[in-house]
Order: sequence, then structure tokens, then C-alpha cells
Amino acid sequence: MIVATSILTSFPVPYTVPTSAMILGGIFAIVLSVAAGIYPAYRAAKTNIVRALHYE
Repeated sequence: MIVATSILTSFPVPYTVPTSAMILGGIFAIVLSVAAGIYPAYRAAKTNIVRALHYE
């Protein structure tokens, strides 16, 4: 576990962040960013180039 204190020095509030929550958050962020990159690339690969340039 990681123990930290609040940024406000006049009112310190100690809290703990479980390691499993940090790992789960990291995995979620990686999966979300990969999906956000793959989905538009997949749509762009399926687009007809001539038709896409016609509308520009």
C-alpha cells in the first residue's frame, strides 16, 4: 500500500491506495487507450479512399 498525505499542509489527511487498485487502474487505462486507437484505425482502413476524398 502507498501512504500519502494531502497537499494542504494545514489540514493533512492521510489515506492509503491499495496496490491492486493502482494495478487495475493502469490496466484499465492501457486497454482503453488501445481501444481508442484501434477503433478509428479500423474504420479508416475500411473506408473507400476515393469516396472519402470526394467529400473533402
